[in-house]
Amino acid sequence: MITGMNHAVLYVRDARRHQKFYEDVLGFSTVIDHPDGAFVFMRAPASTNHHDLACFTIGDGAQPSTAGRQQVGLYHVAWEVPTLADLEAYRQKLTEVGALVGASDHGANKSLYARDPDGIEFEVMWLVPADEWGDEQHEAIVRPLDIGAEVARFGSHLASTSHKVATSNGTVHQIAENQYCHFFDDAEFVPTDREGFRHRIINGDDLQLCFWRIKGGAEGSFLHHHDDHEQLGIIMRGALDFRIGDPDDQRRTVLRAGDVYLAPRSVDHGDSIFVGDDEFDECWILDVFSPPRPDMHPTSANNDTNSKEVTA
Repeated sequence: MITGMNHAVLYVRDARRHQKFYEDVLGFSTVIDHPDGAFVFMRAPASTNHHDLACFTIGDGAQPSTAGRQQVGLYHVAWEVPTLADLEAYRQKLTEVGALVGASDHGANKSLYARDPDGIEFEVMWLVPADEWGDEQHEAIVRPLDIGAEVARFGSHLASTSHKVATSNGTVHQIAENQYCHFFDDAEFVPTDREGFRHRIINGDDLQLCFWRIKGGAEGSFLHHHDDHEQLGIIMRGALDFRIGDPDDQRRTVLRAGDVYLAPRSVDHGDSIFVGDDEFDECWILDVFSPPRPDMHPTSANNDTNSKEVTA
């Protein structure tokens, strides 16, 4: 009994060029790497498989694929993500590198289409939970994709189907259709316009979590306060060297892993220096806001999470 597709194998001009693309853009890791670049075997970031993709070098003189135009052949391979938050993160990454070529709502699945360094098309898609398919499961639907509208309908972290996701320490989590659990996944951290800053935002009704991963030495936030929100920050890795309290007080405080700061409404904080840890050269901060900040909601039209006022 066949249980599904296990992996894809591509002939490419340069396996190492594809290796870099899949690592940098899609977050794949390398399992087997030929010393002369003849082939590479790679695993998707949340996969429990031995490898999901293999690429074999055939040289820069290879002609582009004409499959679907002049020849029979494979149209594309589709990589599945568990949530719409993942889909939006990949949309941004693929756009940044100029690889994104299309986005479609197919009813039962929401899809991005992109091309790899040799122009071979692939898909990144989110599968709608089966109980939401309705009559559309029997229709070949192609509509423009609006991820924001889909998030408003399904939520950004509703798991599409049952998934097994491997964490960095090898532990396997079973992800079911449960919007209440959020597992650590590097792919969910979205870069901002501020160099060295990535974040992941999770919203509740009355509070909001922003998980920051900030490169050591990144430019810090200026001194600021929030009139409508309390902010609590927990340092998870690295260190935060900053000021909090009286804006005329020049004394600084250094917080390290496990330390916490609380910035009530209208209390100034910032003028920050972010110190990276030894493993990632990053400062990890969990910021909690109550009530949630509308400008940091994924569906907000005025989302301005790149402001220097977003963390300590």
